[in-house]
Order: sequence, then structure tokens, then C-alpha cells
Amino acid sequence: MRIAVALNQRGIKTPYPFMGVLMFRNLHRYRKITVNETGKVGLLFYSFVIPINAAWILAIAALTLRNFGF
Repeated sequence: MRIAVALNQRGIKTPYPFMGVLMFRNLHRYRKITVNETGKVGLLFYSFVIPINAAWILAIAALTLRNFGF
């Protein structure tokens, strides 16, 4: 949601009903725009990517432990 707001401030609109569907498109656009503006990736990019990757890793670890009987 915050990435969509940041893009909206830069003139890229995201229709509210499609916000979830366009999440990855907006993430890519936000990264590209912030790199062009500042030379670095914006903080909102990492505040999305790190928790999502952590959730994947923990889910895989939980499934693995479950399959081995722990």
C-alpha cells in the first residue's frame, strides 16, 4: 500500500481494486524509479522483500521439520 502511495506521488496511478494484483508490478516500478532518482533502492522495497523472503524460508523450514517428525 505504501509503495502504491509513493508511486502515486510520482504520478503513477494504481487503481484501488487492483492493488493486490499489481503489487509486483508496483514493486518493480518503485525500485526502478528510486534507483533513477537517488542511485539507491528505496527503503520501502526492502521493507517488503525481506519479510516476504523470511516468511518463505520459515515456511519451508516448518514443512521440512514437519516431514521429519519434529
